[in-house]
Amino acid sequence: GLLLSEASLAFWYPVFVNLALLLAFAASLFGTPVAEAVARKLSKEPLPDAGIRYCRKVTVAWCIFFIANGGVAAATVLSGNRAAWLLWNGCLSYGAIGLMMGIEYLVRRRVMLLKTSDWMNGGSPDDVLFLLRDTPITRSEIRRRGSVLAARLSVVPCRTVGIAERDPVKFLTELIATLASRRTPVLAGGNRLASLEPAPDAVWAAEGAAAPAGSAVIPSEDGGDAAMDLPPISPDAELLLFTSGTTGKPKPVRKIVRLLDREAEMVSEIFPDLRRLAVASSVDPLHLYGLTFTVWVPMALGLTRIVPRLEVPEDLASVTVPSAIISSPTFLRYLDPAVPHDAVRFILSAGGKLGSEAGARVKEIFGIPASGIYGSTETGVVAFTREAGRGDAELAPGVSFIGDPRDGRIRTPLTETGEASLDDRIEPIGPRTFRLLGRRDRIVKIAEERVSLDEIEKTVLGRYDFHTVTQRFWNWCKVISCCDKEYFA
Repeated sequence: GLLLSEASLAFWYPVFVNLALLLAFAASLFGTPVAEAVARKLSKEPLPDAGIRYCRKVTVAWCIFFIANGGVAAATVLSGNRAAWLLWNGCLSYGAIGLMMGIEYLVRRRVMLLKTSDWMNGGSPDDVLFLLRDTPITRSEIRRRGSVLAARLSVVPCRTVGIAERDPVKFLTELIATLASRRTPVLAGGNRLASLEPAPDAVWAAEGAAAPAGSAVIPSEDGGDAAMDLPPISPDAELLLFTSGTTGKPKPVRKIVRLLDREAEMVSEIFPDLRRLAVASSVDPLHLYGLTFTVWVPMALGLTRIVPRLEVPEDLASVTVPSAIISSPTFLRYLDPAVPHDAVRFILSAGGKLGSEAGARVKEIFGIPASGIYGSTETGVVAFTREAGRGDAELAPGVSFIGDPRDGRIRTPLTETGEASLDDRIEPIGPRTFRLLGRRDRIVKIAEERVSLDEIEKTVLGRYDFHTVTQRFWNWCKVISCCDKEYFA
């Protein structure tokens, strides 16, 4: 047998290797775990506390693997079966190592994402969630503020609570307090709270936002000591978003927390580089685009947000740490190349078409293209492009067409039914790529705002009869013609 042969020590070699690796990995648990040491060498950024805890668990998992792998290797030696020894130690054990690495990679991508239920109780209390003019605002500070607001909300009899706050820090605090209190947040979007139907039972006080008649107004001051422990947010908790209302009456859209968590996971798969960056944004969190990319994704990945919000392109000078810019075509079209922008590492544009000319200018200024996202409040993220303004859109992971892509029906993990319909006409290019051809209805977009041609027509014809409208139009044309004979050339 192998155990008694002259070359027995050679057959025991795989066992000795696994034993040596086991001792090395196990010993590192009393100091810096091997997985953490490797991660620190490979990463240019400091490891977060969640990453350090995860690396320790990975090191333990590898210890268990070496015990199992070495045990099987020893069993093949003791069995005296040369074919079995060769099969395992010369082939299958390497496959097992590869499988272990692949499983760890997949687990890492999921485990390192914080679910909404862990926003306040997961991670480290010292994690910096916001950077306000070089002043850090930590997780523990947001927890304190949320606790103050949740205690205040707990005595208000209501089911729905309106949020109109555009300040990122105040918005997150009010959102957490509302969800933790088992109330439904109502986000006003581009509308004043007073115009929403049905109106929320209560609203957080916000500067410049009028409360609906009959809604209780809750003070939003968050000073003082923590008043209560914040309970974890339920994955089945709901939010109510309203569309902009530019297509007619604002439309309520119900979103579920666990689906927003899934969307954050999807985004991290599409744009893995986001994991190493801070986030600066020119969009507010009251629409789904801003809510996803300035709240859910940063909280899930443990990213720091640069505040206050970027109001004008000149505000990019305040971005001094490696950052992702979450923006819109209107903002990007007015970039000033003279404004310092060395810290920008990633750019995302959504809310409208950037255009090839504007996209090329963004790339020229920053040295990197702007990525794009396609979706809606109802569907969430549907597709993406690595260079907005150029190229075709690619379906997001987990999204697929149902039947003929031209029908615009998709399967998606981001809706309750698992299906959704697109508002735009598309031209399929490949199995997972397509080109947008425009909306199916008479809606146009001006500076990221949707405008209904039907509503304009209805308003105009309701105010004037057809003869009056046409007569005024031709009179206007005559005036223009007199002033400039080349106008219609």
